[in-house]
Amino acid sequence: MDKSIQININLHNLYIALGVLATALLISLIFRKTRKWFKRRYKELDLLGVYFTQAGLQWQALIWGSSVLALAFGWHFVTADWPYPVKVTACVVALFFAGYYVWREKYIRLVPRLELSPLVITSVPLDNPTQQFVLITAKCATDGTIKDCRGQLLKVLKWSVHKQDWDSTQISSTIDLLWSELDVPSVLLEPGAPRRLVIFSVEKNTWQIKVWDEKRSVRIPLSYSPKSVFRFDIRVGEPCFKPEFASIKIIFGQTWGDITCEEIKVSASDQSPNR
Repeated sequence: MDKSIQININLHNLYIALGVLATALLISLIFRKTRKWFKRRYKELDLLGVYFTQAGLQWQALIWGSSVLALAFGWHFVTADWPYPVKVTACVVALFFAGYYVWREKYIRLVPRLELSPLVITSVPLDNPTQQFVLITAKCATDGTIKDCRGQLLKVLKWSVHKQDWDSTQISSTIDLLWSELDVPSVLLEPGAPRRLVIFSVEKNTWQIKVWDEKRSVRIPLSYSPKSVFRFDIRVGEPCFKPEFASIKIIFGQTWGDITCEEIKVSASDQSPNR
């Protein structure tokens, strides 16, 4: 009997020892992971001084501004015998909005924003041109990135002198255009790196407009003559952001390479391919 009791006591002690050891290992593991987490977070606080400086400036501007009268009011607010909850509430609210404006400034800087620049006419080759290309420049105006920027030709209209209005042409539905130098329908727009979208080209002595669309084998020619006037409605954008629209007026002169381009103001509803 005494021997079996001794064995049970030994097993009980062994279980206790194993439990203590397992608990110690678990605590050590948790402590190690917690220490690494704090160490990693501590490294990320290297800009905390800059944040508090900017938040303090925003806080000051939000509460009492920068005028002498506002500073006097701010000093009176701090030193006056206001109820404690009023002071705490005002400070918390001001600190919240100060942090928000610091965050907002950085966030807006990184939100991609597309801009369309003036039109460009390029002659190829330069010494004895046989082709001219009309292009529009697109760029990202912020420090963000536009990942899938596409350009579409919505429709082409021709000015009728008789009707004094725009007439439809055979190009009346959306066509995916190509980007210059790359001949691809989609590009990555990065800050400081604009791209040019090819709208159409003309060739020497052909008197035809060739839309620079994705399918080269089905480029649709439009015939023109001296003093012809056309309107090209363009859409440039990316699926996740608001697109930019442009209506381009093209005036042809007496020779094949005499082209004048200008952007005209047209309502978004009038740019629809169905109009």
